[in-house]
Amino acid sequence: MAETQKIAPGLVIAGRYRVVREIGRGAVGSVHLVQHLHTDEQFALKILHDPAAASPEKIARFRVEARAPARIDSDHVVRITDADVAPELGGAPFFVMEYLRGKDLGAELEACLRLHPREVVFYMRQAARALDKAHGLGIIHRDLKPENLFLTEREDGVPLIKLVDFGIAKVTGDAAAIAQIASKTQTGRIFGTPLFMSPEQATGRVSQIGPTTDVWALGLVAHKLLTGRDHFESSTIAELIAKIAYDPIQPPSKYGFDYGRTYDAWFLRCCHREPGQRFRSAGEAVTALAEALSVEEGDALVDAVLGLRRARALAYRATDPVLPSQEDEEEIAVTVASTLDPPVQQGAPAPAVAPPAPAPAPAPVLAATVVPFPQDKMTGSAGTMVRTADDGLSPRRAALRSGAIFVGAVAAALIVGLAFGLLVLRSSPAEPRAGEPSSSAPAVRPPVSATTPVVRPSKSAATSGVAPRPSASASAAAPSPSASAPASGSSGTRGGTTKVRDPLRGRH
Repeated sequence: MAETQKIAPGLVIAGRYRVVREIGRGAVGSVHLVQHLHTDEQFALKILHDPAAASPEKIARFRVEARAPARIDSDHVVRITDADVAPELGGAPFFVMEYLRGKDLGAELEACLRLHPREVVFYMRQAARALDKAHGLGIIHRDLKPENLFLTEREDGVPLIKLVDFGIAKVTGDAAAIAQIASKTQTGRIFGTPLFMSPEQATGRVSQIGPTTDVWALGLVAHKLLTGRDHFESSTIAELIAKIAYDPIQPPSKYGFDYGRTYDAWFLRCCHREPGQRFRSAGEAVTALAEALSVEEGDALVDAVLGLRRARALAYRATDPVLPSQEDEEEIAVTVASTLDPPVQQGAPAPAVAPPAPAPAPAPVLAATVVPFPQDKMTGSAGTMVRTADDGLSPRRAALRSGAIFVGAVAAALIVGLAFGLLVLRSSPAEPRAGEPSSSAPAVRPPVSATTPVVRPSKSAATSGVAPRPSASASAAAPSPSASAPASGSSGTRGGTTKVRDPLRGRH
């Protein structure tokens, strides 16, 4: 029966692990996402194919890979939870490890081209903690490379490095032999690649393999993360081994990667051909690396790395109008370049990148404002999305902008016309109504003389307090205002003049 049919989704292994899907496949084994039947927790299960046909060396390596992480017991080493044989698969051995969500540093580097020095120091520090703890237990990894450093996150979002794949680890006293130096898996990952192999490994000097073997690889990994290039490059494995084991080792600045003389000195010591001339531990090597790159470790470094990752994620989201789901984010690589200002590279070919877009027509430069549009430019050391006046607009956005300007102009004209009309209405005088005196001249009561007939108010008028209006004949017979007027408030007659009391006196 074919292997793909044996380990199909839904198969229960060892009576407790149900296969969900296959994660990856290698030459002698495969890794599957499984779910525990009793707890529903998800794990990664690695199983060895056809153990009957496997050599004793492969089975021994498989057991070392299962036991070494459990012995190290570090937060920066993948956790092994179970190991057993699968009766459903003819007694094939397997082990179960925690299911990691994220990507390895090889995939991260492929997406970002190179990493910021702060990120490199932060990641290498975590890897050094795991290596130093393993070395203290007599375990040498011997296959340290970006693909075996898995980048995940803690619950609070802080990046976390996990050291994986102890398949060719050397345990002190064990007779495990050196694995093949070139074996490509079906998933496209290099297993046992010689690019990071030390001279003692490349020449078969097994007795010299020790903690400094991993220090050599740590130096090459850090250099590749910083520059995006391998230090030793060749077209054949024989030529590559010759460069590692025999040719003079050149400083990085020789190939155009200029991080300063201090960094050159650090690299030449970390990757010294003699194991005794290298740094004594991985932790010591990372401390010297931070000094060479002028990176200060501590809480400030954690905040800086978080800021760099958020800026990169923000730039990626701004370039993609459709935001990915949470599951897709685990598989999608960030497509923006690193926020690091590139070092001076003299003579080294630049990484393959898309040609820059033609510059738009010059326009007056306005103050920059942060706008999350896909057409925006990336400027600044932190990769902040900035929009300026010289950016080109698509035809649709240009039409929307023209329409908005037209509507604003019409609204402004209406407001100005309404204000002007109100001002004109307020400034014009109101015309008096028919039969009412003008508001400009007060009404004058004519004087009452002896010849003026006295109009007695009716009972209803006196009660309501409204004086009756004199008739037209009485108004015509009234003397001019210059005639003598009787004293108000008097009664009786004096000098032939009749004094009439005002009927409305005291009622106003």
